[in-house]
Amino acid sequence: MMWAILSVMIVLSFIGIGAIDRVQSLNVPAASSQPAALATGQDFMIYRNAVLAYAEENASVGTGGNANVLPQFLVLPAGVAVSNLPAGIGNLITPGPNGSRIVYTWAPAPTGTVAETVMQFGGDVSIGRAEGTVWDTPAYGTMGTLPAGIPSGDMISVVQLGG
Repeated sequence: MMWAILSVMIVLSFIGIGAIDRVQSLNVPAASSQPAALATGQDFMIYRNAVLAYAEENASVGTGGNANVLPQFLVLPAGVAVSNLPAGIGNLITPGPNGSRIVYTWAPAPTGTVAETVMQFGGDVSIGRAEGTVWDTPAYGTMGTLPAGIPSGDMISVVQLGG
């Protein structure tokens, strides 16, 4: 019985070491700066999800050309006001391939926010950072090109609807 407990403890130690290595490889900042990154990431995801919900409910938005959703048209969770959303947020809905639409949402974010948000939301590969005319993710690197007007360095989410 004692050997079984010891074996389980050793396995759990290796799993813990692997998790620490993975977090460090994502360049997550020291614990003192994580709360700001976590709060910004959560606020960004609230905004992103509200924009996606609006786009899904209004299927014609973005089909005839580029469009954006003004904050006052978003349905936000109880207790969240537009004024609580990160400053500098933006969105763009563009026509995509085969009748789809591409929904871009972005916001300025402190260092470490992208990696922290990706981890918090289960490895969501739609979340990355705008780098000039492309966007990249912590796990997969460069994912594709971006339309003009998205600030370089911002956290971004790119989601295709339909098609």
